Amino acid sequence: MLILLSTAYTYAAEAATVPYLYGRNHVDAESVATAATLRVQFIGSVSPTAKVINQSLPAGREVSPGATIVARMDTIANVQVPLFIGFDTAAAASRAQAGGFRAVFLGPSAPGAVVVEQSVPAGRSVTRGTVIELQMRFKKPTQQPR
Repeated sequence: MLILLSTAYTYAAEAATVPYLYGRNHVDAESVATAATLRVQFIGSVSPTAKVINQSLPAGREVSPGATIVARMDTIANVQVPLFIGFDTAAAASRAQAGGFRAVFLGPSAPGAVVVEQSVPAGRSVTRGTVIELQMRFKKPTQQPR
């Protein structure tokens, strides 16, 4: 009688970190995703002028190698930056999302804080997906006339 023993070893796959794909064309996005051991599926035009305007997995998240990022493409590559100064966190985030920007808030985000500076001036033409840093400060109370 012959007994054949076989042992299979499985190793826990290390996590892959989701890359930031916003603003990249499909060739660059696929290259970056592949380097991170991930796959990417494109929705929309993959013309040379199209850029990633949204991705299904947030950048920085740890996922299983081989996971798929769904990247939405848009051929409208340039958009104008809106004015964020004076808006609270929720309103500024809404404006950023509507324009296809990524807002990074610096400083307090509690109620009463407003944007006092933005890293990209209002009116400048930039690629969708551009990161805009928004410096937050608490509003100074205004004195009522007596």
